[in-house]
Amino acid sequence: MDDIISAVNEESIEDFLCLRVGATKTIEEITVRINEVVSIIKNKASKTPLKWLSYEEELDKVRQQKYLSIYDDVSFKYIKDIANIIFGRNVKGFQHAVFKAKDNGWAWCPKLSINADGDLKSMAGGWINFLAEDWTYIDESHQDGKIVKEKK
Repeated sequence: MDDIISAVNEESIEDFLCLRVGATKTIEEITVRINEVVSIIKNKASKTPLKWLSYEEELDKVRQQKYLSIYDDVSFKYIKDIANIIFGRNVKGFQHAVFKAKDNGWAWCPKLSINADGDLKSMAGGWINFLAEDWTYIDESHQDGKIVKEKK
């Protein structure tokens, strides 16, 4: 519960509601409680219209922006989307994490590793990529332990 509360933004914390189902009850009591919780959730959801954008809708929103900042909440599913939307290319896909972005520049799109309790898990063929806390570089190494390079 503490993890959930810390993940909820401060503006909505007053609306935060923790609904528990006691695991020490009888099956019948648990079923009744689950039905109560479902009813509470349905009631709250019916009063709050929710709209999630599809991936294509998110891309359209990015296309309409004049610029992107590191503070924008933008993520791309495919490198081709970065090439096409950000750099005006017209490609169907890429097999590598790097592509020629402009006449004199290249774009590198590494998959960042996942940190599972301090253990970095590769998301890209054994490459361990992580962003420095101050965002000044990405550390790239291979899971065999050899540091390849630091890229600013």
